[in-house]
Amino acid sequence: MLGIKDFIYRCGHNRGYGVQSPSAFHFVTAVVAEKYAYYAYSTINSVAAKCGYKAAHARLLFRIANYARPQNILMYAPCEAAACALSMARPSAQVSAFRQGQLFGLLYVGATQNCAPVVEQAVKCASADSVIIIDGIHRSREMKDLWHAIKQNAAVAVTFDLYSMGILFFDKSYKKQHYTLKK
Repeated sequence: MLGIKDFIYRCGHNRGYGVQSPSAFHFVTAVVAEKYAYYAYSTINSVAAKCGYKAAHARLLFRIANYARPQNILMYAPCEAAACALSMARPSAQVSAFRQGQLFGLLYVGATQNCAPVVEQAVKCASADSVIIIDGIHRSREMKDLWHAIKQNAAVAVTFDLYSMGILFFDKSYKKQHYTLKK
């Protein structure tokens, strides 16, 4: 649940307002705030309804994977809807469970306790094209602490805090930025 201070802070960070970087603005407007329907949405919505995952979050995962175009997708503690959305976005990508030291294009970390070692190991293995999505970054004190620590890591270039999930990009050609969006 958003506190009143969080709500007021996030109101000005909606639909790309306050995002100065052209690439980050494009990501916010073309991926996060995208309103068009995709071919896979009906399947994603039905799978999300079955497992109790928010369909809007599953559709966002689909759009992020579609945007990032990863060669492989790794998952740690995914729900069925997240796995469905990510695999439907990139049917040609190899989808597997995360193993330490494995290079990846996109890593999805489900909302689970004790995922800090996995995320820290993944940051060490990330390349410039890698994307990490961490679900539930504000669910517990442990997840909030993990999110704040990962944002400060020198390997991380750009972060997006969507309250329900955090997105990490590692391309060092971009200036280090942290964006908090209303989504």
